[in-house]
Amino acid sequence: MRPLTPHDVHTARLDTTRFRTGYDCDQVDRLLDQCETTIRILAQALKQTSIQLRALGDQFNNARTKPTEEAK
Repeated sequence: MRPLTPHDVHTARLDTTRFRTGYDCDQVDRLLDQCETTIRILAQALKQTSIQLRALGDQFNNARTKPTEEAK
């Protein structure tokens, strides 16, 4: 299953039920499952990006504070 886009969520149309007020529970459950999967994927990507950014920041700070060969 591919991750949902904001457009997918915005344009999602759920059928109403015929015998009672509301939406088709199966359609709602499927949409919520897709939303959950998408949020999980995005959260994992954000976590990995944060780890990489922190590592790059550490490398940058270490390079700035390390004396160069010319300064010795």
